[in-house]
Amino acid sequence: FLPHKGEPYSFETLSSPEKVEDFFSKEFPDVLELIPNLMEQFFHNPIGNLGTIKCSPWHHSGKVLIMGDAAHAMVPFYAQGMNSSFEDVAAFMEVLSEHKSEIDKGQDVWATIFETFQNARIKNAEAICDLSLDNFEEMKAHTGLPIFQAKRKLEIAFETEFPDEYNSKYSLVTFRENIPYAQALAQGRAQDTAILTMIYKNELNDSLSLKEKLDLVKERTTEILEDEGPDYLKYTEKDF
Repeated sequence: FLPHKGEPYSFETLSSPEKVEDFFSKEFPDVLELIPNLMEQFFHNPIGNLGTIKCSPWHHSGKVLIMGDAAHAMVPFYAQGMNSSFEDVAAFMEVLSEHKSEIDKGQDVWATIFETFQNARIKNAEAICDLSLDNFEEMKAHTGLPIFQAKRKLEIAFETEFPDEYNSKYSLVTFRENIPYAQALAQGRAQDTAILTMIYKNELNDSLSLKEKLDLVKERTTEILEDEGPDYLKYTEKDF
């Protein structure tokens, strides 16, 4: 994954076999041996785009409706694109069933149906788009940091010992189908910030039991959610 433009490395700057070989030699040296025709592959295959779509409205005049990737395409780093599209269908069928009698009577209620569906889904659709970008940033820049590794170690312990009391952001998104994406986004970001802040301040030290640590994390997470509301901004590692 590379940006289209910019230094030192981007698809724009990798414009010659020499530059491509230099890039792979520095960043992915094993690839040169594994793909002997790398230059041919690199220059003769198209560059794909990873993008996010957020748009509104999803419908027009009760005649046309979009859903799934057409309404909220996302980068693939949570592997939730298909799931969120299926959720669109399920949500649309719920709204449709609520207006079945009106449809059966020949009433033109499609604009209302489409608007109700959009209002029910757009917040969660945009949330999973943001979560997918979160996970990319996490994998790209955070996983090698000691503070992040300490957070993950603690979260794994929480989920192992207290599975009914704690779910990491990843688990909220991936394994809790009853948790809407928007809720997973707000709660997951708040949990991350609570744990990172307390690790940085040494408030989750070995003098506490695992249950005491969990109770502190839950208390701080609640405070963050109450203080910041559902639009709580993503933490950044530079804050710690």
